[in-house]
Amino acid sequence: MSPKGLDVLRQTAENIDTGLDAPETSRALVVFNATDEALSGNAVYHAQMSWKRGAELPPIAVTQLDGQTVPSWVSPVQRDEDERGRLDREQIAFDISFAVTDVPANGWKTYLAWFTDQAPSKKFDEDLRKPHTGLLVIETTRHGGHLPASGTF
Repeated sequence: MSPKGLDVLRQTAENIDTGLDAPETSRALVVFNATDEALSGNAVYHAQMSWKRGAELPPIAVTQLDGQTVPSWVSPVQRDEDERGRLDREQIAFDISFAVTDVPANGWKTYLAWFTDQAPSKKFDEDLRKPHTGLLVIETTRHGGHLPASGTF
């Protein structure tokens, strides 16, 4: 997708109601479907952030906005030097793969991800680790918005 197209999706995500009642530590993952039919499958979010050097990544849970846990899998963490040269920090990157259902055609559906105390108990099928080509995930903060949590363009 072009940089301009990504900017449009990011602006749209900022206007979607992503659940103010969600856990405070959660982040919204808005899944966009760029096809002409509703899609179910696997969405992948490529996460990258500054992290305390050497600290383990806690388990991550992914849910629908109603709180129902969806099957998910987190790839092994890749570690690199901190972009600002801080000795106590490092840059980490990993993928969060999660099962999505009925993402509307030419539309979106919102999910939440957050650090948790224990790994999600739902089994994640090995085949679902492959991303569905019609789905794109944009991360945003939790906020109210004038667009619904799931909708179409």
